Amino acid sequence: MTFHATNNFEGPIPQVIGKFKEFRGPNAFTRSIPSFIGNLQQLESLDLSSNNLRTSEPNPNEHPTSIISDTFPEGCWLQTLSLNQNRLEGKVPKSLGNCKCLEVLDIGNNQINDSFPCHLKNIAKLHVLVLRSNKFNGHIDCPRNNNGWPMLQIFDLASNNFSDAIPATIKGNKLELVKIPVNNFEGPIPEVIGKFEALDALNFSHNAFTGSIPTTFGNLRELGSYSNNTGLCGPPLKTMCGLPPAKEDSPSDSETGSIIH
Repeated sequence: MTFHATNNFEGPIPQVIGKFKEFRGPNAFTRSIPSFIGNLQQLESLDLSSNNLRTSEPNPNEHPTSIISDTFPEGCWLQTLSLNQNRLEGKVPKSLGNCKCLEVLDIGNNQINDSFPCHLKNIAKLHVLVLRSNKFNGHIDCPRNNNGWPMLQIFDLASNNFSDAIPATIKGNKLELVKIPVNNFEGPIPEVIGKFEALDALNFSHNAFTGSIPTTFGNLRELGSYSNNTGLCGPPLKTMCGLPPAKEDSPSDSETGSIIH
């Protein structure tokens, strides 16, 4: 059973959503996400994107610790969680790792200040991960993560504060789209990314990558995808490897909003 709130539905999120498997409420709710959300056993899809939701604070003197109640139980059935374009801050709840059926996680365009969610590394069914336009920071290399997300197709980390090198052991045979512009990634671009057979689009612009663009990238060589990395060289950039950097005139990746429709 699906509940779809319309633009005429205002106020807090009602407890009645616990009776539904799918709940969609764009442009409908204000205030904060109630604590009972994580305890809803039947809920499989929750889409609260494009609202004015904020993180609930325990009291005015405490900074929010989690963007949504950290109460997802073992055996959680949640498959889709979309909270894109709200005013959420805090951290990605640790208990979300209990949702082994999760396929879509879209928490882009918020104010989330956290590290890369390595605690979700065992969710093997994850297809879509959107963290864009937040305040995520640090490296994206998860220790003891041998399998990665084998089903991942969309990987969007654009416009955050991620840094360090992309691990050369990165896996993604099903990846179709990789967007990581406007961060602080550095070091060489791993050649293995160009060998991902399903990869159709990428954007590495506005970082601090160095070295030559791998020849394995084949047709994935649009100029704007690599611009504003002063240490990068080789086609399609104007800078040839071994020569001083040339000036690039390409726009940044400034798109906003959810890539899940």
